[in-house]
Amino acid sequence: MKKILIIFTFSTLILYSCLKKENLTFSSTDISEEMGVFDYSEEIDIIANNRLGISRQLFDLTNERIQLGRALFYDKSLSVNGGVSCGSCHVQSLGFADGKSLSDGFINQKTPTHSMGLVNVNFNEKFFWDGRENNLEKQVMLPISNHIEMGIDDENTLISKIKGSPMYFNLYKKAFGDEEINIKRTSKALANFVSILVSYNTKFDMVNNKQTNFTEIEQRGFDLFNEKYNCSSCHGGINFNSEWGITSFANIGLDKNDPSMFKTPSLRNVMVSAPYMHDGRFKSIDEVLNHYNKGIENNPSVDWRLSSFKKENGGMNINQEDKKALIAFLNTLTDSKLLTDYKFSNPF
Repeated sequence: MKKILIIFTFSTLILYSCLKKENLTFSSTDISEEMGVFDYSEEIDIIANNRLGISRQLFDLTNERIQLGRALFYDKSLSVNGGVSCGSCHVQSLGFADGKSLSDGFINQKTPTHSMGLVNVNFNEKFFWDGRENNLEKQVMLPISNHIEMGIDDENTLISKIKGSPMYFNLYKKAFGDEEINIKRTSKALANFVSILVSYNTKFDMVNNKQTNFTEIEQRGFDLFNEKYNCSSCHGGINFNSEWGITSFANIGLDKNDPSMFKTPSLRNVMVSAPYMHDGRFKSIDEVLNHYNKGIENNPSVDWRLSSFKKENGGMNINQEDKKALIAFLNTLTDSKLLTDYKFSNPF
């Protein structure tokens, strides 16, 4: 029996060593040299040199800190019971949203709002649907301490849990020069990883950079988006979430008596990040367009840009051909590279 076990173990090691580096995954007890093999220099350059032309937060970005942040982002041991990670509610293939109306916390309680997709977040001035935080290094820690989301509200407990995985001592040393694990370094590393989830490889970007052209229906949708329906007055800029370069908040008439204003989300990867709105009430982009078409409630707090389109005034009257064109344009905002690149994926 012992001989069989030795042969099996040796065969497994041979198979493991033959795997390509980009296909390796790790357990939370591995001290992994391989976790630092990825090159994030292009993403760092986009942020550091402001290649998207959007104001952004600056802090020291390095490959090593990003790789540490990637491990922390996907590590379920950062929740109080090991049930969820940041990546549980921010799934790469779904535009770093999670495909649910409301997300499941560490004991399956529902979060009060829909999980917003993470894309180009380092170019935002405010975070969360209500904009309550304006510093990315602080923002990334709040879901960990939230009583529904991840449930660790004591910093010492969090640090103890991180220290429980031997691999982290090596990763923190690479990222910061020594093995000290503390909250400041943890938040910086998480912010490093989240900040390089940048979208710049969509068809829209290629058209914008004069590398290709829209199809006829995509061009028509782009024109409708910017002109007839004036969607860009809220979903403006290169990130499709601002008005005149400032993060937009608005009441869009979802409910008749609710005066709340919510952050205008980026439309990048919008076609893979359903459901929509702060409470995930709309399951498809067609339902979203139907809202703007005939569903804007007669709410006195409705944003002035939508006030003339309330349903009592007939709505926007988006016909079926215009819907098809708008959807064709929105499909050009999907960044397949960001959604599939292994270096942004779960390493465990």
